Amino acid sequence: MNCDGYVRSFIAVEISTAVREKITRFQQRISKSGVRASWVKPENIHLTLAFLGDIPIKSQSIVSGLMDDVVALYRSFKCEVKGVGYFGRESAPRIIWAGFSGDCEKLLHLQSDLLSRLASTGMHLEDKPFIPHLTIARIKPQHHVYSIVPLLQPYREMSFGSLKVHDLVFCRSELSPVGPSYTEIHRSSFRP
Repeated sequence: MNCDGYVRSFIAVEISTAVREKITRFQQRISKSGVRASWVKPENIHLTLAFLGDIPIKSQSIVSGLMDDVVALYRSFKCEVKGVGYFGRESAPRIIWAGFSGDCEKLLHLQSDLLSRLASTGMHLEDKPFIPHLTIARIKPQHHVYSIVPLLQPYREMSFGSLKVHDLVFCRSELSPVGPSYTEIHRSSFRP
């Protein structure tokens, strides 16, 4: 939380321990190749549905209420975490991610519904297409960038397991020199 009454925050879906362990093994395998990247700590890997940025502390109860309203419309569902890729140009990838496959329609509807309700409160949200993914590394500029893309090729169809979407988690994000730390503000659970 910063000192001027704002909190940096996001709404996400947590991943299971099993998926987290498979991603951790993948991170270890690729990092042994000598690629210099900032690897996301396993406990910080999540599926971001809405990055809210710095919002007034007093807005936390509004966001929590909207989350409760949205999850009341949905039942829990599953998606498969599958595939590895990157954002950025092939010659300068910026992010390594694990993707989603199969029927992601419910996930897309959920994210769209959540964003439209948040926007109706006057919140300024990122205006870019939602691509469901888990960020697993950030590539440091000009560090072995040409070698990373071929290394990812064998993992393009790798399955990390299924992800049961049963909660939305509203988190505070605090940045520090050793990386971000996340603290849960509110959790909303779907109907079984």
